[in-house]
Amino acid sequence: MKRADRSILTNWWFQIDLKILGLIIAFCMVGLLASISSVNLIHKVILFYVMSAGIFLVVPMVNKKSLIIAGSVVLLVFSLFLFIYTYVDPVVIRGSRRWAFLLGQSVMPADLLKPAFVVLTAWFLTKAKSMAKGDFLLDKNLWKNGMWPAYQGLFLLVLLAMFFHPDLGNMFIYLILFSTMLFWAGAKLWYMLAGSGAVLSLSVVASLIHPHFRTRLLGIGDDFQVQASLNAIRNGGLWGRWEESFLFQEVPMAATDFIFSGIAEMWGGIFAAALIIAMMVFFIILWRRAVESRDFFTSLVIIGAATVFAMHVCMNILTAVGLFMKGTTLPFISYGGSSLLSFSLLFAIVLALIRQEKWNRL
Repeated sequence: MKRADRSILTNWWFQIDLKILGLIIAFCMVGLLASISSVNLIHKVILFYVMSAGIFLVVPMVNKKSLIIAGSVVLLVFSLFLFIYTYVDPVVIRGSRRWAFLLGQSVMPADLLKPAFVVLTAWFLTKAKSMAKGDFLLDKNLWKNGMWPAYQGLFLLVLLAMFFHPDLGNMFIYLILFSTMLFWAGAKLWYMLAGSGAVLSLSVVASLIHPHFRTRLLGIGDDFQVQASLNAIRNGGLWGRWEESFLFQEVPMAATDFIFSGIAEMWGGIFAAALIIAMMVFFIILWRRAVESRDFFTSLVIIGAATVFAMHVCMNILTAVGLFMKGTTLPFISYGGSSLLSFSLLFAIVLALIRQEKWNRL
């Protein structure tokens, strides 16, 4: 393949950010190899990784921000429809009613919504910054013309849908994601402190309304899942024990929420530490791309994607070692169709925006 060739495939190869894409492929390979331990899951895992590969082949070649924004609006509407559907005819998995049935698969609307939320929040904040004469959060014109009320009303609707499912983990991810993007857009620090106080207050209310949430907060370290996870990590030692590991057998939800403990058992603490380092490198690369970006919208999308990635990684690994208790997928590695496709779409959009800024100057 030569750079002088002007085919679509050549442009894709030479214009895409290979550092970001390479690490994503590495994470996917870890997830694919881990899934080999389960005969029941492997065919589904391969199907979703094939779909993910298709997303990364097509979406990064989108050459207009308007198309990305329009697609995000469509995804937003579709995700809201699925939210409604989970209240009408939910799919119940492990007692949770936050799933919907789509094309023979159970999907989580809160996961599918994340790429649209990041893109549309970045678009909204970019518009608000350009229209505001001073503080874009308190600008009277933005409140009078309905921009802030419309955004907040829609955001509140999504948060309430997650609160009453309940899906409090995702709800807090969205709150932290919005706060981070708001801060990156230039919001004052005291706004962030006030927001932190609101989140803490909401946690108290949630613990009072949802006993399961309170039990998880107070019962960290006593849960059977955590003990099984810690035993798996100990059994792996430094170098692992592939043939003797009990991934997908004795660790509950080892394919999703506790996949990190299964990986540590199969390949050992050295590999698990290397995986954490690779994820930190991935986050640093994203942060640098956001800092270097000369397009405000692109910078916001990248920092939003980096925040979602970091939140999932931290929550998943901390849960595996008993320091946190919230089921969350490990990006690109845990089994989960809606999660994998959501992350693939989000980072394919990031690659598209980086490519366009570098080569075509959006």
